[in-house]
Amino acid sequence: MEAGIDDILDCPLCYMKLADPVSLDCGHTFCKDCILDLQAAAKKFKHKHFNCTICMRKYKFRSSENWSVCLPVKQLIEFLTDYKAKKRKIEAGYEVDFDALPDEILNSL
Repeated sequence: MEAGIDDILDCPLCYMKLADPVSLDCGHTFCKDCILDLQAAAKKFKHKHFNCTICMRKYKFRSSENWSVCLPVKQLIEFLTDYKAKKRKIEAGYEVDFDALPDEILNSL
C-alpha cells in the first residue's frame, strides 16, 4: 500500500504531523520531542545507545541542543497545512482572496 503525503509527514512514534522534525543518519525523521523521549526511555533502562525504531540502527545519545530541526521538512509541513486549509475553504464555498494565495496553490487548483 502506498503512503499518502499525510502518512509521509507523520512521525512514526507519535503518529502526528512532524513537529520540529529531526532526521537520523539513517534518513528516518521524527519529532524532536519524540526522539528526546526515546533517548530518555533508553537511558532509564540503562542502555548505552538508542535505536531508530524503523531500521533499528544504533545511535549515541545527544543533548537537546545537539538536534537540529530539519527546516525544509518543517516548512513543507507548514505550507501543506496552509494549503489544505485554504483548499477546504474554497471547496466549502467560502470567499477566498485569490490574490493572497501563492502561485503554487493557484496553479494546482
